[in-house]
Amino acid sequence: MRMSAFIDVGNIYEKTSGIKLGDLRMSAGVGFAYLSPIGSIGMFWSKPILKKSGDVVDNFGFSLGTGF
Repeated sequence: MRMSAFIDVGNIYEKTSGIKLGDLRMSAGVGFAYLSPIGSIGMFWSKPILKKSGDVVDNFGFSLGTGF
């Protein structure tokens, strides 16, 4: 089992010449991971810090299977 706290910053750009730091998004949260006999089980809860209007926010996530 593992618990973690994280801060995630990023965005997707079509070209490297179009990178603008003002377009970055940021979130912070906590996560939990467990390596079970059926595979890795994980979940996270996060809160946006920097977001723009129109962004789709997903505060909770769950995964079952292999991580990378």
